[in-house]
Amino acid sequence: MENHNNLHNRAFWKRMLWFGLLNIAVITTLLVLTQGNAISILPFLLLYSCTMPFISLYFSIFFIKRAYHLEVLEQDVIYDDEVIEWYRQTTYHLAQKANLSVMPQVAIYDSYDPNAFATGRSKNHSLVAVSTALLYEMTPDAVEAVIAHEIAHIVNGDMVTQTLLQSFLNIIVSTVLLPITLFKWFAFFFVDAKSAWIYWLVWFTEWLASLLLLFIAGLVLKKYSRQREFAADHLASQLTHPEQMISALQQLEGGAILEPQQKKYAALQFNGQSRFADVFSTHPSIYRRVNYLQQTFQL
Repeated sequence: MENHNNLHNRAFWKRMLWFGLLNIAVITTLLVLTQGNAISILPFLLLYSCTMPFISLYFSIFFIKRAYHLEVLEQDVIYDDEVIEWYRQTTYHLAQKANLSVMPQVAIYDSYDPNAFATGRSKNHSLVAVSTALLYEMTPDAVEAVIAHEIAHIVNGDMVTQTLLQSFLNIIVSTVLLPITLFKWFAFFFVDAKSAWIYWLVWFTEWLASLLLLFIAGLVLKKYSRQREFAADHLASQLTHPEQMISALQQLEGGAILEPQQKKYAALQFNGQSRFADVFSTHPSIYRRVNYLQQTFQL
């Protein structure tokens, strides 16, 4: 596991390097296309596109505690409920096995949906939470595998990587829309009443382009999210056992049931919401995840 952590540390800095290089490429392209005229608005473009996802990541634990009404378990308290105490100890054991230097916060939330998630801005500031339905209705081996899957997300740095990807996509979308937006405001202030249709045409073009670009960006994010689920299943199988991971997945057949305020966190869940096609889902189907593990570990 030590080598595994070293590989992921190198992978993190590699992701940061690619993020920087891609942003430089986008900025250079924008400056070339505008012949340097866009340089005055670049700071505002970068400030908006890059900072918002990271602000969301930084406060992710705070926001998600409110959305799920989490009960965070104390690290130095032994709980009378044997199931909760087992869950707490198992999470710490798996975190230590995965070589996390700082233990994640351990939480539980009341829900009929058997599910779990991990979040946090870094490996040293993370949280693992499971629902009461998962904890009390699934077998202990399956629950352990689910916890290992969430620990794997922390070890793999998935939350940070997704934030980097979101920032980069924001820059792409903002850069593409910038000329249309500027032309729209030019038309608003300088076009006379007889030519007002120009403003509305540009406004419609901007609206349509925004929908299309955000839709494409969403597909890219969902693609990455599905890949990270396979990686987390793989590492969780190494932390526990592949058959445990497969059993946990099979016990969760069917889509997640989320409250309205929880749907924006669907990508974090162990079991995602059902979609008619994987391309529109943050999670691969249970069948694909089970099949991946069976082929990878030759079961």
